[in-house]
Amino acid sequence: MIRDKSFYPILLASAVPPLVVSGLFFHQQALFDAHQWSIELATIGLTCYAVIKALFSLGIGSFTDKKGPIFPFFLIVFLIAVATLIAALGGKGSLSIPLYYACLGASLGMSGVVMNIIWVKLYGVKHIGSIKGFIGTFRNGFTGLAPFPIALAIEKGLLVQDIFFYHALAIFVIAAIPFVVARLDTRL
Repeated sequence: MIRDKSFYPILLASAVPPLVVSGLFFHQQALFDAHQWSIELATIGLTCYAVIKALFSLGIGSFTDKKGPIFPFFLIVFLIAVATLIAALGGKGSLSIPLYYACLGASLGMSGVVMNIIWVKLYGVKHIGSIKGFIGTFRNGFTGLAPFPIALAIEKGLLVQDIFFYHALAIFVIAAIPFVVARLDTRL
């Protein structure tokens, strides 16, 4: 697994959604304050996030059993979430915020199931515990670091809109990784 050239790009692509979500959730008060949005929107949004994430976590398994792993799709849904947030920054917060949280929930609900299928498809089940342990450590470490760059950007005076634009740009680039890897690696 560690010597497989496909492993690291896939690992990076799978780690981005939890990384960005942790950073955004950690700084959501600053986001809401900067745009004078009611914090009740966050409550509604987090409820949407939880419900949608649970529904997608439950429903995606049977879908992937029929269609195969849909690796890039959860990153595309994640990109839609960030694009929705950028639209909300344009002044449509009350309409876009619940949709933003719902898209985050859909993406993260899909990602856990889809990534488990990808790892088994690529490396089998014999060492899946070790593989999942390595991946979990990497993803959790990334998640723990997530609030730091956003805090630095806020401290340096970068506008919230700019921070999320750069997030969207990075996610767009990373969302392309699965397509490239799938073209190069016949196992996917």
